[in-house]
Amino acid sequence: MIRISRYFEIPLNDPEISDNELRAFGVDSLAKMIAQNSASLYDQSIALTDTALEAFHGKVGSEALAAAIRKSRTAATNVLMDEIKGKWSRREGKIRDAFEAGSAAYLAFYPQGVSEYRNANMEEMTTLLTRYEALAKSHVADLGQTFADEWDAYKTK
Repeated sequence: MIRISRYFEIPLNDPEISDNELRAFGVDSLAKMIAQNSASLYDQSIALTDTALEAFHGKVGSEALAAAIRKSRTAATNVLMDEIKGKWSRREGKIRDAFEAGSAAYLAFYPQGVSEYRNANMEEMTTLLTRYEALAKSHVADLGQTFADEWDAYKTK
């Protein structure tokens, strides 16, 4: 039978876990938080974890950590790009409802169709997002302020 006190033990305090293993765990946890931080929800936890790692093992300057952080930031960027691309595809129906397909306003949003957004690479995303946001602002009367605000929010991400 498991002792109830086992639930309150901290497994990372085990003397069989070396400092290097604990550091690797901390670095991995930091990289995972950065990767999942597309909405900037974990900024405070990332800063605190980085401070704790620095206090524990000095500033981690290894290339492995730098590569892990770069990889996790790329992953976070890819998650954000997928989110925006999905939203562009889903919002196409709202644009089609507000304006007839083939109208000047519809073509301003989707000049090359939804596939232009779906196939966009990282460099094209900024241009497309700026265009879409400007069009959403200019058509607030037809699409609503909430629609314009959701695209304006992506500027800070």
